[in-house]
Amino acid sequence: MRKNYKMALSAWSPELGLGSEKALPVAAVSTGPSLELCTFPSTLGSSVAADALEQLLVVEQSLQSDYFKCNEEAKNFLKDVAIAVKKLEEMRKSTIELLEIESMELSRLYFLLETLPTRVSRELEECVRDARRVNLVEISELHTKITRTNDEMEFLKKKILHLQTDNTALG
Repeated sequence: MRKNYKMALSAWSPELGLGSEKALPVAAVSTGPSLELCTFPSTLGSSVAADALEQLLVVEQSLQSDYFKCNEEAKNFLKDVAIAVKKLEEMRKSTIELLEIESMELSRLYFLLETLPTRVSRELEECVRDARRVNLVEISELHTKITRTNDEMEFLKKKILHLQTDNTALG
């Protein structure tokens, strides 16, 4: 459970004392030469950074008012803090973007890990099937050659017998 605190500074003056009834307005988002140059669009996604920038803007507006005087060093420090918060928010966003990219790559790799064994098995089955087809064709060709060779051997045996018969008849 997160509590949302709004900061409003009361000014002290000799005439009014501490805690005049005038409260400073809530921080507005705009651009300008002060802390307002660190505007915080609603798309940043970090309510912590947005709240911090809002509080710093309220403090700066209070410091710039006639009711509350502060040295320039404190104002510059607050500006530096606001800029640092903005940079941290930008770093957070870029880190989230990198995390999303890495998550997508990890998902892709998990998908490949899930589907790769099936794909490899399918490719192996196709290779085995193709090898069997090639082997069957080669076996068929070898059977044909064997049949031709057997037929030629039978023909030559008959020819030898015929020539032997002719030789015997010739004497």
